[in-house]
Amino acid sequence: MAELLTDDQVRAAMQFLNGVKVDLRRRPRRTPPAPPKLDRACTDCGLTLPLRAFVRIRSRPHGYYGRCRACRARRARERYQTDPSEREAQKARVRRNSLKRK
Repeated sequence: MAELLTDDQVRAAMQFLNGVKVDLRRRPRRTPPAPPKLDRACTDCGLTLPLRAFVRIRSRPHGYYGRCRACRARRARERYQTDPSEREAQKARVRRNSLKRK
């Protein structure tokens, strides 16, 4: 009975079929995972806070937004109060969403 291919061998075969040079004899490096960070410094207020104080955004390099939730809320409040076009845009968004829910 034929042996099943490992994930790395399948990936290498797909790369080979797509025109990428791959050495199948070479073993993949197994690096230990980095220990997870449990806190982060806010770029706005500079405080070191636990990760639950930050918004999770997977597309960011560290996986979390740079500003803490409190600083994000403060900036959004300032933008809403100082910019009339932002205020009208948010009011229109609320109206649209309330009509969708009905």
